Amino acid sequence: MIAQNDRRLNRKINLYGCRFRSLQAVAEMFSGRRLSAEEVEAAYDEHVQNPEIMNENCRCGTQEHHIVNKAFTALGCLNTCRQVGSMQDGIPVGWDGNEVDFDFMILHWATQTPDGHFTLANKEGEEIFDPWNESFDAPLGKKYIQRKLLYKVF
Repeated sequence: MIAQNDRRLNRKINLYGCRFRSLQAVAEMFSGRRLSAEEVEAAYDEHVQNPEIMNENCRCGTQEHHIVNKAFTALGCLNTCRQVGSMQDGIPVGWDGNEVDFDFMILHWATQTPDGHFTLANKEGEEIFDPWNESFDAPLGKKYIQRKLLYKVF
């Protein structure tokens, strides 16, 4: 899968696109298909037009599920996805406070930078996609996971 720091992508994605690419990776992992660099760029260009989805520095808003859903559409899939909760003390808790079913986690890592770093994990919490490719640039220095956000594919 295309890394956020792949030089075919714009500089903003290279620097700040870890959550953006992790969200797109949900659709890529679920479908078994991959987005091209051109499709990643086109999605960025579309999403930054709506700050409730994402701003130009790839900071996601309250409508971030559109990032996953656009990726599903680009990959020819009819699926959709929503953030359904977060992991709390090892228990998947939905926004209503009840235990919730989910398919993927986005891990928010503490790093030496103030915003941290986001990666994609499976249901068991095993990292399955790190959008930062260390063969392109220096390691980010992931320290510990600050939070685990839960996503369900429909």
